[in-house]
Amino acid sequence: MHLILNLASLFMDLWRGKADCANTDSVHDWPWAVLQGDTWTKHGADVAASKPYLPGSFDRPPRNVADKITSGYKSWEWLLYLFGLGPGLLYGVLPFDVWQSFCKMVRGIRLIYLKKITPVQVRVTYKLLIEVTKEFEEIYVQRRMDRIHFVRQPIHVLSHLASETVRVGSLITSSQWTMENSIRSLTREIKSDSHPYANLSNRCTRHSQINSLKSMAPSQLDREHGKEGRVPRGGIDLGDDYALLHPKAEHMRDLEECENRAVARYIDGDENNVKEVEVVQWGRARLPNGQIARSWWKEKGQFTNIRMARNVKIQQNTDEIPTFGEVQFYFRWGAEETLAMVSRYSKADESLLKDSFGTLISCQYQGAEDIVVYPIKDIESVVAMVPHSELSAELLPSWKERVFVVEKPGLDLADLGGFFESDDEPWTAMG
Repeated sequence: MHLILNLASLFMDLWRGKADCANTDSVHDWPWAVLQGDTWTKHGADVAASKPYLPGSFDRPPRNVADKITSGYKSWEWLLYLFGLGPGLLYGVLPFDVWQSFCKMVRGIRLIYLKKITPVQVRVTYKLLIEVTKEFEEIYVQRRMDRIHFVRQPIHVLSHLASETVRVGSLITSSQWTMENSIRSLTREIKSDSHPYANLSNRCTRHSQINSLKSMAPSQLDREHGKEGRVPRGGIDLGDDYALLHPKAEHMRDLEECENRAVARYIDGDENNVKEVEVVQWGRARLPNGQIARSWWKEKGQFTNIRMARNVKIQQNTDEIPTFGEVQFYFRWGAEETLAMVSRYSKADESLLKDSFGTLISCQYQGAEDIVVYPIKDIESVVAMVPHSELSAELLPSWKERVFVVEKPGLDLADLGGFFESDDEPWTAMG
């Protein structure tokens, strides 16, 4: 958490031209100091405009960074802004070499945030972050003594993240996120102003005793035991921690022609063998990671304060490139099978994917032109599909038709705390 804050402080100072400048140097000689004036204002508006596209499971969305940067911008906002939205919203804004080096850092941080990280991923992280530290000196310092103060402690820390992962395991399990959360929770419990430390010590002792008892007899002493992952009334437990949730349509409806073809292709492998099908639509599904995937049918009537959660990542085979799509609705097929009607996004732009070291997955929405049926258990997670910025127009003329993928940083971290997105929300069955 502190590393994220320190990296954000460093790079925002540089990109905004706010870093300390020696008398022998000039901000006008900093080609990377581009987040100023109208560009900075427009970029901040783009960050704020991403809110409706970020699912509720992404927690607090980043605010307008141009307006709120000095108003207590939270570490989670920095994480989601720089390491989630950053590669997409800063494309065409930062100089290309600066943007590429930034994408390397984003890729390394995303990998190091994994709860389970493979030896191959550790090696990739090491290579990327070592290159970032080298390129930082080449791009920003340029062997100038009057810029040596640019090299702050977090740049040095980047070179140690991979080796520390090998030494102590996944760093997410020893990060400040969990420690700070514990400190905040315990601080709120302090009731004695005259003896705060003694009060805190006693409360910590009590917590330890209660946790020990709960671990010895969870079903008898832990009120929350078994609630996590419980299917609410009206839902269907699908096994493997998947669940189908309300709303549910009151009546069956005929499928559209493109949807009938998708069902025929899934059932028979031949979209020409079309039969008219009626289904009952369902609006939501809970995934094993605790996220709730919604659908276009569920969200189509919501016009205010929406946080889209109908875009999903689909992984049919761990060796294959994932597919991204917009869930239209869920439905039952027979007694055992639960399916999702999905409008697939186009394949990622290969040049952007390569130039960004895999951090910028830019796709086009295809609507009814590419409707596919998937088993619900092929859905891996809920993602955000955020529109590109007009500031990218020079390098990306088709920016209006394109969106880019944002996956929730730290989803594994949330899972450590038993994260389950709340489904306590008002709903009405829609026909």
